[in-house]
Amino acid sequence: MKKILTLGFSAFLITPISYAAEQFQVFTTFDSEVYTEAQPVTAFIDDFDAPLTSGDSAFTYNVFEFGVGYGNFKVGYQSRFDYVLSFDPDTAVYFHTEKNDLPFEDRNYVYYLDGKQSTTNGLFVSYDFKFLDSDALTITPKLTVFASTHFQDINVEGTVYSDEIQGALTVDSYFSKDILFKRFTPDENPSGLGYSVDLAVNWKINQDLTIGLLAQDLLYETEYKKVVLQMVIQQSSRLLKTMMAILLLSLQYA
Repeated sequence: MKKILTLGFSAFLITPISYAAEQFQVFTTFDSEVYTEAQPVTAFIDDFDAPLTSGDSAFTYNVFEFGVGYGNFKVGYQSRFDYVLSFDPDTAVYFHTEKNDLPFEDRNYVYYLDGKQSTTNGLFVSYDFKFLDSDALTITPKLTVFASTHFQDINVEGTVYSDEIQGALTVDSYFSKDILFKRFTPDENPSGLGYSVDLAVNWKINQDLTIGLLAQDLLYETEYKKVVLQMVIQQSSRLLKTMMAILLLSLQYA
């Protein structure tokens, strides 16, 4: 089975630190960004115990690069971890209520989670195109080609009634490691190959003002082969609560 994993978001990141000697340079960068809507970052990662606010998404983006450059060209190695989570605001309310032992409302809660995460390693190449007088405007496209053997792609939909753990959940899960039942991890990791395209713009307006923009993942796609698909339809039982807890914890920490 094949699975296409597509992630996409843009971010403003700091200018990479580089060490240059004339035309040749060696550089390393580490960029990390974490965003959550329903909870502050520390509460989302730890106990989900801060006051709840409206929101339906969270992500973290982490990239380490080591490379060399000569003139306008740069090439190097990239290691990357991505995690993207979409959820129904009602699901955040349910999870926050359960984690903090608050009283449940006497109703059905919408339970929807769509989580994706992947670890990739690959090579990148970029080129600085110079424009305007004194090369004041620089536009830098960047192509990265990478391999991946670790990923999760989980979709959960259904309803849960109050705190009685009655309802119905449908789980559609693609993975390299079975985080739900711990029994279906394949003996051989799925092999994934993908690419991403970024675009950086740097405009030196005058000696005192420079504007920079980095658009991450304008194009991003990974295709996995030998993927395990796990589908679960679970109704009223004790396993429902256990499965919900495993899903939430695994998507937070895996």
